Amino acid sequence: MNRELQEKSEFKRKRLLDFTGRNKLLNYKHGSKNSRSGKQNYLRIFNEIPEIIINKLESNSILELIAKPKDKDYDINLVLESQVEELVDAYTDNKIQVIEEEPVFSLSCEKLRAENRLSNQEKGINILNIAIGFLEWNEAKGITGQDQKRLSPILLYPVRISREKTSSGYVFYLESSGEDIQPNITLWQKLKEEYGIKLPELVESSDGKPNVKKIFDDITSVIARRNIKEKDSDWCLQNWVTLGLFSFANIAIYNDLDFESWDQNPCETKELIRSYLLGNMSKEVENLGSLDIYQDKEESKIPVSEVPKLMADADSTQYAVIKKALEGKSFVVEGPPGTGKSQTITNIISSLMAKDKKILFAADKLAALEVVKNRLKSVNLDEFCLELHSTGTSKIKVIDSLKSRITKTQGKASSLKYEEEFDKLKRLRSILNEHVDCINTKRDFTNGSNTIHELIWQSLSYKLGALNTKEIEAYKKAEKINVDLISNVDSDLIKNTINSFCSLRAKIEDSGNDSIKDKKGIPTIESSLRDMIDSSKKISNEISNLISNSKISEFEYKFGWSFSGQSIRDDIEKLNSIKNNYPISLNVPIDIEARRGLGDILPKVIERENFDGNLLNINKLDLKNPDNISRFKDTLRQIDNFLTYLEAPETVSELLSSLSFIANLYKDIKRDINKDDRTLSDRFREEDVYYAIKLKESIDPDSLNIVLDILKSANREQILLEFNLISKMVRNNQRAEILKGKNISLSKILEIGKDSFDKALNAIKEGGFLSCIFKSEVRSAKYLWKKITNQKTKRPTFPKLAKIYEICSLYINDIEQEELLIQNKTRLEFLRNSSFNFNLDEDLITRIIDFIPSDKDEAFDIYNLINNINFENYSYTDSLSDEIDNNSITLDGYQELPFNDSLNLSNKFLSELKTSLTLIPNVLRDYIYSIQLKKIPDSISILEEFQTIINELKVLIQKTNLLDGEDLEYNLKSKDIENLLNTIAEIDFDKYPHQVNRIFSDVGLKESISKLEELETICISASRIKSSIKNSDHIYNFLSLNSNYDSVVKYPEQILTELRPILSIDNIQTTVIEYLRAKDILVSQGIKKGLDELYELANKSSISPSSLHQCSLLASRIKSLGIESIISKYSGKTLDDVRKLFFNSDQKFINLSCEELSSNISKDPGQCLLPGKDSGRKSGYTEGPLLLHECNKKRNHLALLKLFKQSYNSLLNLKPCLMMSPASASQFLPKRPDIFDVLVIDEASQMKPELALGLIARCKQIIIVGDDKQLPPSNWFEKKQDSDDDDGEYEIEDDESILDLSTKVLNKNKCKLGWHYRSRHQSLISFSNHHFYDNELTIFASNSVGSKVSYVPVDDYQYQSGLNLPEIKVVIKTLKEQIKKDPEKSILLATMNQKQSSELKLELEKEIKNDPKLEEFQLRHKGTLNELDVKNLENIQGDERDVVIISTVYGPDSTGKVANRFGPINSKNGWRRLNVLFTRAKHEVIVVSSLKPSQIVVGPNAKRGVKAFREYLEFSQTGVITDLLVKGGDKDFDSPFEEAVFKALKARGHSLDNQVGVGSYRIDMAVIDPVDSSKYLLAIECDGATYHSSYSARANDRLRQQVLEGLGWNVYRIWSTDWFRDPQKELEKLETHIRKLSSKEVARKIEA
Repeated sequence: MNRELQEKSEFKRKRLLDFTGRNKLLNYKHGSKNSRSGKQNYLRIFNEIPEIIINKLESNSILELIAKPKDKDYDINLVLESQVEELVDAYTDNKIQVIEEEPVFSLSCEKLRAENRLSNQEKGINILNIAIGFLEWNEAKGITGQDQKRLSPILLYPVRISREKTSSGYVFYLESSGEDIQPNITLWQKLKEEYGIKLPELVESSDGKPNVKKIFDDITSVIARRNIKEKDSDWCLQNWVTLGLFSFANIAIYNDLDFESWDQNPCETKELIRSYLLGNMSKEVENLGSLDIYQDKEESKIPVSEVPKLMADADSTQYAVIKKALEGKSFVVEGPPGTGKSQTITNIISSLMAKDKKILFAADKLAALEVVKNRLKSVNLDEFCLELHSTGTSKIKVIDSLKSRITKTQGKASSLKYEEEFDKLKRLRSILNEHVDCINTKRDFTNGSNTIHELIWQSLSYKLGALNTKEIEAYKKAEKINVDLISNVDSDLIKNTINSFCSLRAKIEDSGNDSIKDKKGIPTIESSLRDMIDSSKKISNEISNLISNSKISEFEYKFGWSFSGQSIRDDIEKLNSIKNNYPISLNVPIDIEARRGLGDILPKVIERENFDGNLLNINKLDLKNPDNISRFKDTLRQIDNFLTYLEAPETVSELLSSLSFIANLYKDIKRDINKDDRTLSDRFREEDVYYAIKLKESIDPDSLNIVLDILKSANREQILLEFNLISKMVRNNQRAEILKGKNISLSKILEIGKDSFDKALNAIKEGGFLSCIFKSEVRSAKYLWKKITNQKTKRPTFPKLAKIYEICSLYINDIEQEELLIQNKTRLEFLRNSSFNFNLDEDLITRIIDFIPSDKDEAFDIYNLINNINFENYSYTDSLSDEIDNNSITLDGYQELPFNDSLNLSNKFLSELKTSLTLIPNVLRDYIYSIQLKKIPDSISILEEFQTIINELKVLIQKTNLLDGEDLEYNLKSKDIENLLNTIAEIDFDKYPHQVNRIFSDVGLKESISKLEELETICISASRIKSSIKNSDHIYNFLSLNSNYDSVVKYPEQILTELRPILSIDNIQTTVIEYLRAKDILVSQGIKKGLDELYELANKSSISPSSLHQCSLLASRIKSLGIESIISKYSGKTLDDVRKLFFNSDQKFINLSCEELSSNISKDPGQCLLPGKDSGRKSGYTEGPLLLHECNKKRNHLALLKLFKQSYNSLLNLKPCLMMSPASASQFLPKRPDIFDVLVIDEASQMKPELALGLIARCKQIIIVGDDKQLPPSNWFEKKQDSDDDDGEYEIEDDESILDLSTKVLNKNKCKLGWHYRSRHQSLISFSNHHFYDNELTIFASNSVGSKVSYVPVDDYQYQSGLNLPEIKVVIKTLKEQIKKDPEKSILLATMNQKQSSELKLELEKEIKNDPKLEEFQLRHKGTLNELDVKNLENIQGDERDVVIISTVYGPDSTGKVANRFGPINSKNGWRRLNVLFTRAKHEVIVVSSLKPSQIVVGPNAKRGVKAFREYLEFSQTGVITDLLVKGGDKDFDSPFEEAVFKALKARGHSLDNQVGVGSYRIDMAVIDPVDSSKYLLAIECDGATYHSSYSARANDRLRQQVLEGLGWNVYRIWSTDWFRDPQKELEKLETHIRKLSSKEVARKIEA
């Protein structure tokens, strides 16, 4: 464990201990009694023997406590059993004598009993003990170091006080709590840590009983040594015995949190524990996931075996928690007051047990465990739980519980019946959910969406609101009108508009201008409409003038109106373009024949242009001269005929350059070759000369000299021999270098000879493993190495040695071959020496050998050829051979000619070519220079084809007379011909009438242009009129929108007809504009269809058009969605029947789940009881044998701590759910991580983190249940126990809770319970819901009006020092009145501080003694969770009663002054305490107070608790919050249906409230009881949004109604499907039901 964790862990542990003087275990004081009440926190025992008291209590005896008679002497120093010679009766009777006298005795007994009982309930800790022996000692304190006297108990024996009423009062008895005697561990720890004193352990005597004498003797010895060592020390042991309150449970938790002492340190194995200690978010906690868990959907997909085994009802919020628990998630459950935390925990436990999980359920308060245990007991599952809330739990109680479980017979549930009921339940759920989904699922239609429910009730609102038969009929007709589907928003926006539209339309019709109402494009702005009317008049006049003009012929008029002047202008422009841009004759008609001729010319021009590209830069006109073409072709043929190309330059120019270079170079080479013999160049080919040059360039001088020397040899065979031999010598030289590198002597290997190395090589290759030991040949091979090397050279491995010997053999072989082949020693020595300088690759040697002829003289010529070539005589850049390569021309057959002949032919060709080129023009010569040699044949062919194309083109041009110009066959461009043809084609000759079209075929281009210009003038006049129409936007839009504009403008008479309605509205412009504006608005909102029908229907009825439109719209929506078909299978009767079946089936299924679970987990005890030790001492038994042994015993049972330690696994098998407090868990459970599957902590807001760490460490999954708006952990109990004056006021300090810390650590995994069940009237929770829970709780309204929180004033106020005695009297009076009014209801008295609580308890006890009815009431509820009790702010959490009477305590003092100090309420968390206090009642809260709200001063800095206190007092007086939240009055309705039904019922004389309730759930409407207006007669609910809001049919169809009926409601459900079919019938049905209920109420009142 790292240092930080260790420090955090130690800090948490130390918070549990109190080593200060405040701790009674270290500094006990037998102080004086309370001055007012006479009570003490202790009783001092005398005249008794401690061991005998313990023995009697251990044997299950109950001893009576006896007060000291007056005047009787006593000695508080007791003797031990070993110190008494004879036991008198006083020691052995069943009584215990104390020194206190009456009445202090009885008061103190009652005090001790009550406080111990409270501690057991709140913390699970038995704090009442018999303290045996006290150590008097001194503790150095303060800066001065002055000693302070301390008195600390030595041994503590846990006991209980009970009482029995007799005629003379109460008799008090003492009995064992079932726990063992133990030393004061706090004292032991204090002395050990701070003084280094180790006190002795308590051991047992031979009879198994605690040896009190020995420990006293041992302690006496220890302190005696201490007193000797410390001179000023006077420590001593007092034999006093005191019955008092001592709490040491935290010591057990302190020891438990020493994780190093655990079997496995949870800090090392559990990341979660580390996160809790560090306060960090855990990385290993899985995210909670979505809480939108739909029970019906979840359970429809799983088998019945996987359905959570619920033992009680679970609403949707509770079900989500249960599901998350079963998923294995760790999380926090936020449970506001009354939301069913205990019920949820019960269901979690049962569901987990069904999954075979081991559960630890922990809570500080006993009540929290008992509520859950009682719930489990009610369904026979308590046998599988073991409750060990208190550290003082009775051993007999535990053994009896185990014995009951072991002997329990296994139940036999019918699994088949269980499965059948589940199938039935699923089917019923499905039917109900299908209906809910059907009517409440949003369905899309054009421009909107609605649920079926919304549409039905919107539609019915009109029918239900109709005033007479005429209106009903009108609405029926409206439903048949088909209108556009628009959104609800748009529908609301156009109500007034549609009414205006119909009104204005009527005015227009009355004016006689009916046709204008349907026209479009009429401006809605006054000035624009005026402009439109004026423009219409002007245009009409212009058209009339045009038609009546007699100067225009009929043909010209028609042509001019229908034809475009611009089109004629375009054609004129095109004809002018042809005239100006092309070589065309102006007098030739552009007829079809002329166009065809141009079409024939175009491809031939393109063909010519293609040859233009092949002729490169030759001017085509240069080719017009036949002589030029002839010479040009002859020169090309000369080149083509002379050369057959194998290799040649690219162009003729490059060819001439290469021929000149080679001719000059070869002339110089010939001179060098022939310097000694003029005929030598005739004996070699050009190729021979080239390779001689190549050879001389490629070889170094030394190698060249060697080659020349060899070439001087006598014959070819000798030359070949010497060349081959010198090549081998070069290789052998390399072998020699390898051998010398390995320190091998070449002379020695030659002496040894080749055979020796071959034998050694074979021996190595054939030798195997260990051959070097057993084969002499291998040994010889090894020895051979020593002969040829230096002795210091390490012999290599055999594989490497074999390679070396092989090289030796080859070296010797080549040396011997040299000597055999060359007999001349001098020549041999020359070759050997030359081999070291010979650097010629084998390819070049091979070429030299191939170069050498067989004839000696020829061989010598080769020598001379090579030798005579002198590179210094030639001009070249880098390499002569490369220059030859770059400029050579390989001619077919020239390669085999002698060098001289080849040179002569090249020179001749060069001379003739230059001559030919001089005879042709420069332009053509330049072209020949640039032509590629390989394209010469193609160029000749191209020239011939070009001449052919020119001749053909000339014939075509002459054939047509349309083109006019010189050299057109050479100059015409295809692009010009194409553009000319395209321009002609763009002129659509056919668009003109026959009279115009005839012009183009009769006259030439010039005259055609003239004729068209005349027609253009006529068209311009017609176009001007059309432009006037189009330039008027209003007229143009009007004609376009109301007719086919293009058709209208063809006929001027039609234009006049269309404009006539505009001219007619001059006198009603305003009405038309308003009408058109209304119409535009409607159209913009998507309303087009049905307006005429709505207008007609509105005129005939008294209903507004907008209402009729709304009705039509709803009907159209209903029709578009096919609602009638969708809901056809649903009826109210069917749904009511299904709900009843579901109600019964759901409850039955839960009951069967209980039986199924009990049967499944009732394992055979033989399977639960594990094998263990069953021999030797019985107390040493383990597991099953130990449990069986203890169950068979009648007394002297093994201590629970040992029982748990020795049989834990078997015990947990029998009882898979342990219910414990943190104290009991730390005391009894094994110190091992993850021994439980699940931990559930309840009331977590009051538990400190250090109390829970041990619990968390023992569990894999944790569920923390609490409410961060209720009580936080505080030091109230510690302060109370440490105070000598138990009635005093303490300064309360609040701490962080395990709930707060878990919210951080568990990744904010949080669920929230939301349905409030406790309060039987909404007013009891409405204040907290409003002030503390943001109105988020689902609260079900009571059927009574008003508030159940009342205020009882205390007039005779007298508040002083935390006490208000007059208020206590009023509380007692109010209690008696309440009992008299309703004796069946349980009651809890609550105060706002401890002092008032103590005094009220005292007064209540007196009253109970003196009032038989009060005593009877107390006895009726005694021993139950509903007993009459007194609690205060700090210990009331977890309690609930029918009625809570609150004493506010604080008030004016005797002078009438209010101090405005309200104890813990003034603290930061004071409001949380009030929240708990205000929410304990089920039926009624009675506030008894000396305060008036106005007396509480709430300043700007006032604490939230003080503000809430004042507001609650106002609430209790006025009920203002309740009235505002409960009564709906004129609140908004959730749907038109509610409003329609509400109004219909009101019209029939009923009083109603709508939206009745508080929080998130409200009843749609409620009928007020006509007999008693303080309550409601009937709740009316529909199947709309509220019905749909829950997550399951259980919530929708059972729980909600079940809760309402439990609150006294009669519930009437309206089914939308029935109302849709016949609303009047359903309304009558509801009316009949209300009358029937009203009659019953009247009869009941009369009878009463």
